Amino acid sequence: MILTIISFIGLIALFVVFFLTKSMYKEQMKYVDKKEYKLKELMPTSLYVLDKIIDKRLKPNNKVTENILLIYGKREYEFRLRMHQAEKISLGIMGFMGVLFITLILSLQSGDNISIKDNTIKRPSLGEGNVSYDLQAEIEIDGEKSLRDINVLIPEVNPAKDKAKEILKKVADELPNYILGNNDNLKVVDKKLELITEFADSNIRIVWNIDSPYLEDDGELNYDNISKTGNEAEIIATLTYAGESIDKIIGIKVYPKTLTREEKLELVKMAIEDQLSTENLLDELNDVVVLPTKIDGQDGKINWILKSSGNNTLIFLILGLIVVILLMLLKDYEVTKKMDERSSEIRMSFPEFIIKLTLLLNAGMTLSRAWKRISKDYYDEVTKDRTKKNYLYEEMLETLQDLTNGVSEVKAYEQFGKRCKIPEMMRFTTVIIQNIKKGNDTLVVALQNQANEAWDVRKNVAKKSGEKASSKLLIPMGIMFVIIIIIVMMPAFMSLGV
Repeated sequence: MILTIISFIGLIALFVVFFLTKSMYKEQMKYVDKKEYKLKELMPTSLYVLDKIIDKRLKPNNKVTENILLIYGKREYEFRLRMHQAEKISLGIMGFMGVLFITLILSLQSGDNISIKDNTIKRPSLGEGNVSYDLQAEIEIDGEKSLRDINVLIPEVNPAKDKAKEILKKVADELPNYILGNNDNLKVVDKKLELITEFADSNIRIVWNIDSPYLEDDGELNYDNISKTGNEAEIIATLTYAGESIDKIIGIKVYPKTLTREEKLELVKMAIEDQLSTENLLDELNDVVVLPTKIDGQDGKINWILKSSGNNTLIFLILGLIVVILLMLLKDYEVTKKMDERSSEIRMSFPEFIIKLTLLLNAGMTLSRAWKRISKDYYDEVTKDRTKKNYLYEEMLETLQDLTNGVSEVKAYEQFGKRCKIPEMMRFTTVIIQNIKKGNDTLVVALQNQANEAWDVRKNVAKKSGEKASSKLLIPMGIMFVIIIIIVMMPAFMSLGV
């Protein structure tokens, strides 16, 4: 009941907040592309949570903020970081709503714990079939209450049975091996005997006649009466099968043992199950089955509760919340993945960039003018088509902006190399910085050599990408090969009549 109420209130609260915040942040939502941010509809709610609840209490991961800065640049950094955090919260809200909804369904299906009135369950009428109930016995021992799950099969009124008597003797000879329980043999019995009331999966019923001060009717040992040296006893099993019966006398020797509280609970449970066995219930003619509140020979009293799957629902709720948290953390992994794609794109674009720069330097341009020319050409091209955005040239525009703002050439190019974060670019910036400081005329030759090296690196990267693609094709090719073999061999098998 509690989980049902919590889940329902939680869902209602989330829907109310969603509709109240839907019209907020309209200005920011204009710049959010739904293709890039799949959970755009939830992002106003996420932004509200980010501003009003989280605010600056939960700082983003430093590595994530650094990667976002490198991927999107200074111009978009604040906006992109905010959208990344909002998307993480949106994912958490969506997952939490799903968990609450499923928890609500499970809690409604499982129902609540219901106390059984007068400890009675009505027997099904003839023709309705046997009905199984999952119950919980609330057992109080040593002043503490514990719950134990018990399944009770309530048979319909007057069911029929049939089997043959010649099998009874064979079963009687095998019976001693089936009642050992946790004992090694019947000559040293210091634990409860497993006095089965039916044999294997057959309809052979077994009734035990125990007339001994050392044993209870359920097979539990009466340790108070057993001497330290052990006592011999006999138990009689009456086996019935299709109206026929046979008695089997089994000799045992019992020894004392001290029981723990947990063992006492288990013994009481087994005694309850024995008392509520189908055979005992078949002999009753009442319309209701009276559940025991005390087991003879056992301490403690028993209260009955109809079993519920509320605990399973609670476990699902906890696991669901853990999964939601993991999904939110995976959003940070997406940023790392984008960073790897950025580095790969810069590495692939570097040979083309350095060749353009070398050609312009050979044509007589200075480094700063050549840089400005390449950046302007890229800006004009990307203005027409934003899908042609390139990380390397975006960093060039960033560097050009720094130079325009008065940053020294050495500092601007040094920062350019650090932002690109690939070894080739670091070597490139080292070469041009040395040229600026020393003023020698070997820049073009050095850049030409580096361009040749960059092309070799690019070819190797392309080769490795091709190898990965070909390895991915092995599985579908293998499946196609198996299908072809089956098509070819099937007529042969059919002709042979296989």
